[in-house]
Amino acid sequence: MKKVLLVAGSLPPIKCGVGYYSARLSRELTGQKVDFEVLSTKGVNEGMQAPLLTVPNWKIRSLPKMLAAIDKSQAEIIHIQYPAVGYRRSLGVNLLPYALRILKPRLKVIVTLHEYHGSRWLGRGRDFITVVPTHKIIVSNQADKQALPKWLSKKAQLIPIGSNLTKAAKTPGVYAEILTHNKLEPKKPTILFFGFAYPAKGLEVLLQAMKQPFLADWQLLLLSGLDHSNSYHRNLLSRIDEINRPKPRVAAAGFLDDSTVSAVLQEGRYFVLPQSSLVNAKSSTAIAAVQHNLVLITRGSDQPELIAPFAHLKNCFLLAEMTAEAISEAIERLEDLPAERKRIIDGTKELEDYFSWSNIVQKHIKLYERL
Repeated sequence: MKKVLLVAGSLPPIKCGVGYYSARLSRELTGQKVDFEVLSTKGVNEGMQAPLLTVPNWKIRSLPKMLAAIDKSQAEIIHIQYPAVGYRRSLGVNLLPYALRILKPRLKVIVTLHEYHGSRWLGRGRDFITVVPTHKIIVSNQADKQALPKWLSKKAQLIPIGSNLTKAAKTPGVYAEILTHNKLEPKKPTILFFGFAYPAKGLEVLLQAMKQPFLADWQLLLLSGLDHSNSYHRNLLSRIDEINRPKPRVAAAGFLDDSTVSAVLQEGRYFVLPQSSLVNAKSSTAIAAVQHNLVLITRGSDQPELIAPFAHLKNCFLLAEMTAEAISEAIERLEDLPAERKRIIDGTKELEDYFSWSNIVQKHIKLYERL
């Protein structure tokens, strides 16, 4: 197979979902003995398993340095992950596919678009400019593919993304230990949330749900970090203090190591993703939930193709509108109907193969081989 150079503007320690995905993809491909190298931003983690090249930035004036790095790699397939925090909205990476097609026409160019249909017009414009000259476009969900112009969607291929969180072996006692450490009661029913506490995640709605009558005796564990220096986080901490005034019911455990997070998730029952945007197959948080066989409660759509492979009552519980009342009513219904809850959990097991890294890697390898 031809040698592949993965262009990833972000890698750890940069906090970027695309960067974490790129790092995991590179590890998985390296493990499959793919002739593989990575081009990223100076200052990223140099402990990568794959050989790592870097450029100082992705501005237009840095295009010669990008091309020199590509020459050095001797790769025949250039696979760009876009967008990413590390690019800092520089235009050089957007023009890189054009430079490659003009100056190095023998190379094959692929772009994985991590955001498209949900982007604003400026973001879509950057995406569009970047993918026009490519040989192939990879998208992770049907909604992105449908949103592309028809002539571009013809060269788009759907390959799912996977969770950056590896499902670890069950570790008895970890769940109870984490709850106790955070002043919660291990035997009380507890809702889980995992991920970054960004405003778009809608955590204030989930906290409001904890005030609903049915959830009065429930607990909420946020596997996330909250920082007083962040205004949004301060608002969440204030709401948590209010809920906890009679007795502790909500806790933010901070950022735990992957094996601990996985151990906690495996002992849970409900995972609420309270974002107002629709769930889709590029949500690594939703993927982590179903891979740990939790009942995922989040926002759905009356257009099933937009949120596939997530399906209401088949492998998750989807709400028409993300409100505190709707969250509470969903949990109450599922508690009253254990057979319905079991059917959803059984459905999550079917999704494990689809979102598995072995499936993702094999689809990439087949694409590389066809180019």
